[in-house]
Amino acid sequence: MKLNGCEDIDFLEKLLYKFLIIFTHMIETPTTLILGAGASKPYGYPLGNDLKDKIIHSLNAMVENESGWVDELDINPFLVTEFTQKLKGSKRPSIDSFLKKQKLEFKDIGKLAIADIISKCEKPEINDPRRLKSDITLDENDDWYTNLVEILYECDEVEQVSENINIISYNYDRSLEYFLLQPLKDTFKELKNVKQAAEIIKEIPIIHMYGRLDPLPWEEPSDETQNRDYGEKCTSDDILRISQSIILMYEAEKKGYIDRANEVVNKSKRVYFLGLDLYRNRKNIELLDLSLLQTKRVLVTAYELGGGKIKNVTNFFEKVQRPKIMKTIVANSKSLQAIEDHMPF
Repeated sequence: MKLNGCEDIDFLEKLLYKFLIIFTHMIETPTTLILGAGASKPYGYPLGNDLKDKIIHSLNAMVENESGWVDELDINPFLVTEFTQKLKGSKRPSIDSFLKKQKLEFKDIGKLAIADIISKCEKPEINDPRRLKSDITLDENDDWYTNLVEILYECDEVEQVSENINIISYNYDRSLEYFLLQPLKDTFKELKNVKQAAEIIKEIPIIHMYGRLDPLPWEEPSDETQNRDYGEKCTSDDILRISQSIILMYEAEKKGYIDRANEVVNKSKRVYFLGLDLYRNRKNIELLDLSLLQTKRVLVTAYELGGGKIKNVTNFFEKVQRPKIMKTIVANSKSLQAIEDHMPF
């Protein structure tokens, strides 16, 4: 089911817009993608409740077996047990929302656990269509990264790749950055090596509101340290180091990420909300200046939400948008289908 926030927009205008986008072979309209956990799920990453469950299971196993980073980093096992009990009993929709109200020791454990679980989800085969299809934890039917890359790299000059695309992510993973590099290098003949391709990718504004796992080797080359490859197993020391790059919701403003995110939304004409739970957890996007949406075309995925919940999300957006701005909220489609059917890149 889909609900359009402005049914009075002429049908032919919508049809013409879709026609123009489909037959434009690059992203010519300034565009911002705002990503939640559902946007990374096709590539092997858990949603909020799944991440909580994985963290609880992993921590309990390490305490019971006196193993893993809990043992090697000398974390108090009684504190870890208290953490898992409270996390399980809190009924919070995500680990992030749970940690916001907890003591400092719990926040440190939470960041370590996030770094551990997310790093274990990395699968280099997401760039290989054959392996993507054969891995049951990956979803080839929602491979919207490939759709993005196909359009993004259709420009005539490699310098144009970053011109009209901005990304705001509430995810900790580095799958998108990993995915973007190799197709870029293989597409443009003038890119002779990874270093040259990396410089182009770095021009794309990708803002991780809550931080991210460690840099990929090509992102921060160093003669002194070897950055971890995508999918490379983490040591306990790696997990400790990575955890220091993860920030919580209330810390985002101190890092300046919110101001940067508002800047890219402000200069965009299209905004896509992909894979966010905007019924149970709106605190993420409420960090942004939502009044900036008043002049944008907006696409919102609301996968598996029923009619009443969809209406709730629709009402939320109607409060921040002018009534006649084109807005589409898609309930029964994942990111790729929603993009292709309602607002193609």
